[in-house]
Parts: sequence; C-alpha cells; structure tokens
Amino acid sequence: MIVVFVNSMEDTEMFMSVYKDIDCKLLYNPKRVEVVKMLKAYPNETLLCLGHGSKYGLFDMDIEDFVIDDQMEYLLRSREVIGVWCYAKQFALRNKLKGFFTDMFISNQDEAEYHCCKGNDDEVIMEQNRKFADSLNKLILDNTPINEWADILYKNADRQRTFTLISTGKICSAVTHTISIRCRHGRSD
Repeated sequence: MIVVFVNSMEDTEMFMSVYKDIDCKLLYNPKRVEVVKMLKAYPNETLLCLGHGSKYGLFDMDIEDFVIDDQMEYLLRSREVIGVWCYAKQFALRNKLKGFFTDMFISNQDEAEYHCCKGNDDEVIMEQNRKFADSLNKLILDNTPINEWADILYKNADRQRTFTLISTGKICSAVTHTISIRCRHGRSD
C-alpha cells in the first residue's frame, strides 16, 4: 500500500491512525513529483490518500496546488484507491476510479456550521473523525473487502455525531454503493 498523507492543518492529525501498523510506503507531505514517481514504481499497489482536497484532487501542504489530480488518472485507474478528503467521490467518478471515497468530510466547526451541522464544536468533530480513522485502520488491517466498508462503517457509526458522507464501489462497473451519515441536525442532499 502507498499512503499519501498531506497533514496541512491541525484537523488532519487524526488521519495518522488510518495507516498505523500497516506495512506501507508513506509519503508524508509529499511534492507532486514524489507521488508520481512512487505511483510509477508500484503500479499495482493500493493507494490511500488522506488530507484536504476538492473534487479536483488532494491538496498539497500549502493548499495551493494538488499532489493528486486529474492529470494522474492514467496512474490511478488500474489500482484500488482509498480517498479520504472532501469530495473525493466526485474526483473518483470523473476519473472512473475504483475503491472507497468520502464525499463531504467535515473536519472542523466552520465546515459543520456551513453544512447545517450546528452545535458541534471542534473537539466533538475531532473525536468522531478519530473514531472514523480508527475504524478505517481496522478494516485495512483485517483485510476486509472494500465493498463491505460502507455497510460496516454505517453500522458502527454514532449517527448522532458523524459528519461524513461515504461512497464505495467499483465505479468503472457502474456499481456504486452510497450511504449517508449525517449529524442529527444536518440536511439531506
């Protein structure tokens, strides 16, 4: 497994537990060229991407450019990808990727309020995101098939305090399983 972890803000620290005890090739706050080199060197490895991003890809440390973007599609399409950043699902759909992807991933109080999840402070959000990260770690360590992740995460989620929209599936085969987990005061999209 190749792990690309862009730890650009305090609210991404909890992602460290996702790859804890996993035998991986870690790229911590990498430059784009380092990511490309690693993807070319290991074309069959699963790719785990963690950090802040948009539908256009995973941001770099300065949140000014991307370390993963559409121009890398040819290096991503043949492998399984795990994308944990805001709107990774849209990135995956556009590039016909297979794997596990989050949609909106609320990582701080400002984002929670913007998405109508009022009344949740940063501490509560961080704790729930730590639980999410720990759950992903367990799924990876247990070699749980990726197509089972959404159901397991949904079953184990605190539905009163979870701030993630999760999507999984092999998009290239047009089979996509999507579940929504919203905070209790959140809106449905």
